[in-house]
Amino acid sequence: MTETKFNFDSDQAPETFDRIQWCDKTRDLIRKISDPESARGRFLSAVAGLLETATEAGEKRAGKDYKALEKFNKLYFGELASESYKTSFANPSYTVSLFGEEEGTLLSAFYSDLRRAIEFAFHKMDFALIHLYRGLFTLSDIFYGNEGPLGSFYRVWKGSLKEKLIPSDLQRRYDPDYSFYTSLIREEDLSTPYYLYLYDAPVSRNEIETARHFAQMDESTVKRLASTIAEGYLRGFALSNKSLEGKSTVHLIYNIGQERLARKLMKSLGQEGLKIMIPSPSSTPVNRQYQFDHKFDLALTLDSREIESQEKAWERAYEENKSLLQAYSGIIFIDKFGETPFSPLIKKEAARLSPAQQPLYQELVTRLQSLRQRYLPRSKTSFCIIAFPTPEIGPRFKTLFDETVAINSLDNDTWERLQQKIIDVMDKARYIHVKGKAPNKTDIRVMMQPLKDPSKETNFVNCTADVNIPVGEVFTSPLLTGTEGTLHLEETLLNGLKYENLQLHFKDGRISDYSCSNFPSEEENRKFIRENLMNQRETLPIGEFAIGTNTLAYKTARQYGIMELLPILIIEKMGPHFAVGDTCFSHEEDHETFNPDGKKITAVENEVSALRKEDPSKAYTNCHTDITLPYESLEHITAVYPDGSLHPVIENGLFAIRGLEKLNEPLKEL
Repeated sequence: MTETKFNFDSDQAPETFDRIQWCDKTRDLIRKISDPESARGRFLSAVAGLLETATEAGEKRAGKDYKALEKFNKLYFGELASESYKTSFANPSYTVSLFGEEEGTLLSAFYSDLRRAIEFAFHKMDFALIHLYRGLFTLSDIFYGNEGPLGSFYRVWKGSLKEKLIPSDLQRRYDPDYSFYTSLIREEDLSTPYYLYLYDAPVSRNEIETARHFAQMDESTVKRLASTIAEGYLRGFALSNKSLEGKSTVHLIYNIGQERLARKLMKSLGQEGLKIMIPSPSSTPVNRQYQFDHKFDLALTLDSREIESQEKAWERAYEENKSLLQAYSGIIFIDKFGETPFSPLIKKEAARLSPAQQPLYQELVTRLQSLRQRYLPRSKTSFCIIAFPTPEIGPRFKTLFDETVAINSLDNDTWERLQQKIIDVMDKARYIHVKGKAPNKTDIRVMMQPLKDPSKETNFVNCTADVNIPVGEVFTSPLLTGTEGTLHLEETLLNGLKYENLQLHFKDGRISDYSCSNFPSEEENRKFIRENLMNQRETLPIGEFAIGTNTLAYKTARQYGIMELLPILIIEKMGPHFAVGDTCFSHEEDHETFNPDGKKITAVENEVSALRKEDPSKAYTNCHTDITLPYESLEHITAVYPDGSLHPVIENGLFAIRGLEKLNEPLKEL
């Protein structure tokens, strides 16, 4: 039986979605099920209930019935809470226990896809809602009418949904007239948290307490925070030698509860001629295990046909929205930190990429990234990222929020002068030797790129508070040849996942071996690293070597015991760090950039990214993960000059260069 048997577009979708009509049809379907207590009957009933709850909530949202929306929010997202999740069809382990491995994994992925119903209902995406309902009816035919194999159904249904959503999602992201979120920020009463239930996302204590905190904040503080972010974003264009001419829009990603800050930022950037667009705000996940379980559902459909289909669909969407894309200037991302570190459970029932699919996945990512670069080149856009704590950090949330504001407000000019002293020492080095202090096993030699004219060129970026807030790092793209040794972290949080006793071994700047101790078996540990840190690759190059200089942030983290709760954005400013993956200049190597002292930054590529002109698929890994060593884990960082002389940069956790006493003050206070 061929996959074309399933046609989800046979009927012309109506202009408006008739909830009563579809819900009545769905209830009739469920009433006719002859075995309602069977696994299939229960699954169809659960899907029907999910869709009906979402569509009814969409009507309540249109009428701004806040009390009803609060109940819907708890009901809809409560299914994913830890206890409820055990017997949810969103849990692949539970679904497989009822349907067997092949059917169970597919049905759990299908159910997870259907959970986007709340988004479609709130955003009035009638065509997408209808597609979900049609999927339910077709699945019922498969269960009871032998209408075709489940795998073929899911492939065609999911592929059709993707093709429908790509142009819609792109327009929602880049059309400044799409006002679902911006109108909420502008128009709602932000003094009470009820407006939070207008979002198509879970609302937890974190979002409520964040909203209350901002509601009570002095107007001057909110204005200062917005100014810091807006000025950092604009400063990033100036320092990276990029123009804002012809640009009129900017993405804003914020955390639900921070609407007062977003409103002020909207006004600040509006005065600069930039209109904010909001793709989708962030909220606290109900259950991060659920997200991890469905991380690779793509494996259920991924093949060469899928790659071709997605690439063509995205290219059409980009081409149709060219004018919107040309006006886009970049992204402002307000990150959060303080969440409890997450150590996932690896489930055999969850979808995973097969060895044959892993290169296909890399091909898909590379093609889509290349397409994005064609229409949205990094050389013509910029970004700014800043982070604040979430109430999940504990009872000292307000104190830590104030401390974070202070850290984010450090003086750029002061740090620029201090960091230049580090650059002056390291620019003369043949390599940098980074040595850990027991029990840390780090011992690595990082080769520096040769400078043709040191009076006009530099290897290191003098990074102040512009694209990355807070202030505080110098970084470079190392020479890979000759860079070798071991990087060891006794405990670290990377991309939201906790790693224990992580060791990465390098040869010629590329990972040659890796291990951690998260799980009992070596095989599980290696698979965990490969899937989540290595981006499904056999190896990754070192894309960045840097030294963070924000010792005030480090002192605060140690003083309050929140080191493992901080985001990479702040962690990377608190010690030396290495990034595995692409360089910081990925896809903009040919764009000239200068430090504040006028020197040209020449270490913008390495031996891998240099392949971009002959084969981009070999030049880019499409990932960049920063891994930071705490100051106290260091025995030394030493610049080794061509004549063999040693010039300490850090010794026993303190900066060793004359003139950097200010950086050591917070460290000595510890």
